[in-house]
Amino acid sequence: SEKGLEFCYQCDEFPCLKLAPCVDRAQEIPHSSKVYNLLLLQKLGTKKWLQYGDMLWKQYWQGKKPRPGADIEV
Repeated sequence: SEKGLEFCYQCDEFPCLKLAPCVDRAQEIPHSSKVYNLLLLQKLGTKKWLQYGDMLWKQYWQGKKPRPGADIEV
C-alpha cells in the first residue's frame, strides 16, 4: 500500500472514508462489509480469519446469515 501497511486496520486513520461506500447493502450482502472483515482480521489474525471466513461463506450460501446485533462465536 501507499503507507507500507499490509491491512487497513493497521493505519492510524482506520476506518477512513475510503471504506464508507463498501457497506452498501450489508444486510443483504454481508460479505461486502469490508470494515467488519478488517476488524475480524485484526482480532483473529490471518490464519484464524481465513478458517472463520470459510465457515461464514458456507453458512451464507446455505442461507444461514448472522442476525444484525447477534453475538458471533469466534
